Amino acid sequence: MQELLVKYEQLMEKYVKLKKDYDILLNNSKKNIYQNDDINNNISNNINETQSYFERCNGKSCLFFCCFAENTIIKILENNKEINKPISEIKLNDLVLTYENGNKKYTKVNFFKKYEDDFEFYEIKAKLGDKIKTICVTGNHIMICYDKNMSEARYLTAEKVTKNDYFYTVDGLYQIYEINVKTKRNKYSLGVEEGAIIASDILVTCFNYNDVNKSASIEELLSSYKLKNFIN
Repeated sequence: MQELLVKYEQLMEKYVKLKKDYDILLNNSKKNIYQNDDINNNISNNINETQSYFERCNGKSCLFFCCFAENTIIKILENNKEINKPISEIKLNDLVLTYENGNKKYTKVNFFKKYEDDFEFYEIKAKLGDKIKTICVTGNHIMICYDKNMSEARYLTAEKVTKNDYFYTVDGLYQIYEINVKTKRNKYSLGVEEGAIIASDILVTCFNYNDVNKSASIEELLSSYKLKNFIN
């Protein structure tokens, strides 16, 4: 598990740096972006290596390493009372509110990491009457969406969510009405032993440690998530 996380982080850092270098080459050479074949080939080869690694991981990077913004609120059980905490204050072994097989439960946090940098987030707002809920996640975060009739759940990355979608929350079904892309400081990955997590009062997917060692594809993993949701 730890080796996978380390490898992922190393490749992500490598990818970001190489992508920046590649963009500089594009901007500096309008006539011929391949002026320096050695540099360009090195960048292309390393980007392909990174993408190939993600493919070998069956797309797990998409589900398991998506992140929350710093202002995300998590419900935890502390001294036998449910309280709200910002994700920045969550610790390993905290008991956080999740749902599995239609049941509310508190599940132990078994993975937690803070990434310090500026990141692009999707700030999604949903409402029910005059009540509003907001969640801010990275574009690759897989959201659990419904239609207004609360039929079968659909799984969309945050960047593909639309105003026709609804979120299930702690107090009902909320329709999305506003989506903004913003740059914010720091992001957080949170992992639990099982279940879908409640983040800022909204039911969302998150990293499940027990799924990491499975050889399932991303589609199979999402199917498993669907079966464990408390609303179908």
